[in-house]
Amino acid sequence: MPLTSFLDAVHTGGAGNPVSQDVLALASAGRMDTDACRRLVLAEHQTCESEIKAYAFLLRRYEHEEPHQFFTYARNRAISHRHRLLTSVAPALGLPQADLHIAESTPAVRRLTAFLTRVACHAGPGEAALTIRTGVASWSRSCAMLAEALDRHRDVPAALVAHLHAHRENPAPTADGVLRVIAYGLAHGEPEQGITRSASVLEPLHRAWWRSVAGAAEAQDDHRSTTPGSGIPLPEQTCPQSFRRGRMNPEQLVEAMKPDVERFVRGNTMVESALAKQVRGDQFKRLLLAEYQCQEAELSSYGQLVARHRHEDPAQLFSFTLLTIAESRKLLREGAPSVGIEDGRIPAVPVDEGLYQVVRDLSWLGMHAGPAEAALYLHTDLSTWCTLFSRIADAAENLPDVPGPVITYMRSWGERPPAEIAEGTLAVLEHGLSQGEEPDRILHTARQLGALLEGYWNYVVGG
Repeated sequence: MPLTSFLDAVHTGGAGNPVSQDVLALASAGRMDTDACRRLVLAEHQTCESEIKAYAFLLRRYEHEEPHQFFTYARNRAISHRHRLLTSVAPALGLPQADLHIAESTPAVRRLTAFLTRVACHAGPGEAALTIRTGVASWSRSCAMLAEALDRHRDVPAALVAHLHAHRENPAPTADGVLRVIAYGLAHGEPEQGITRSASVLEPLHRAWWRSVAGAAEAQDDHRSTTPGSGIPLPEQTCPQSFRRGRMNPEQLVEAMKPDVERFVRGNTMVESALAKQVRGDQFKRLLLAEYQCQEAELSSYGQLVARHRHEDPAQLFSFTLLTIAESRKLLREGAPSVGIEDGRIPAVPVDEGLYQVVRDLSWLGMHAGPAEAALYLHTDLSTWCTLFSRIADAAENLPDVPGPVITYMRSWGERPPAEIAEGTLAVLEHGLSQGEEPDRILHTARQLGALLEGYWNYVVGG
């Protein structure tokens, strides 16, 4: 069958039934107010972020020049649009860059970005390329129609209208390059029936996306059959064995560490002593000392990681960690008198040889670890510590001779890593993998946490 038949088989909504009709209705009626414009910019920025990560993952999976050239162009195009959003459109609407990064996404945006991630992880090259080309064609048509409608309304920022006009072209690399990638995929065993699988379900996802921008309530029936992970069948077999590189994605790396976290937590002596009502006040003093002294090394390590890895993803994650540790030290100093340390004068260097080795090993991370390597270690560390601290606090809180301020400190970490860490870890893992970090080394370093746990808790429990 001719390659163009794959393009003809995919529908993206014609001029009479555009996917963006809800927003077009607002624009045509002169009701595209600032809130609607901001919703558009936020949704596009969040989608661009997902696209850039998805294309980076596709680049790692498919290194042949045909798919590589296509996915490189698609990624650079998304980066260019994101840059224009950040530097031109958002300021014109009074949207700080920080708001773009922390704003909560709508369910429609989350469904679309989850779908893009799933395509990047499982689709063959032809299927992924056709999905991208279909998305670009739909987006270009929608932006062209919206730009023409907004040209007649002077109250919409010119930067937004110019941005929409910049989208209206459907450049040759995405219009023609897709055929070469499909040909490459078919030649390497990609099944014909899988080529249009993902692109054919984009239209309802895009309609829901535009509807959310318009501020309309989302109809359940519109997405029930297209929710990623349930209605959209994207099994592994859509990607031939010859394309599978055996490389783990960020979610798989985090998932792979869960059994290790469970092992690190299971049978912890301090938890068992608390449950048996046998903890002592001196153990909480040593816990406070161990925390403060380990944090001395961690402050240095995460500062070095920020200096060494200056891309925004690792810099944000490690800066947030640095600030969180710095703020937690205030609780330790405030709690020091409750364990017999007056004036908050906590010694910075451990006397215990085992704990000293723990502090020394923590310093290695800042000097030697790659960004993804450090991020997974951080996530594993916090997943373990949050669980342990929560269990100790629950069991020991009302026991005699247990210092309340130390319990307050332990509870301050929560039961699990905060969203900034959980989401930031995935972003940094994606960045590190795209720069060539090896999953085996990333996992190996995270698993070294077990050696530190032994020295730390031996000191806390036994002195």
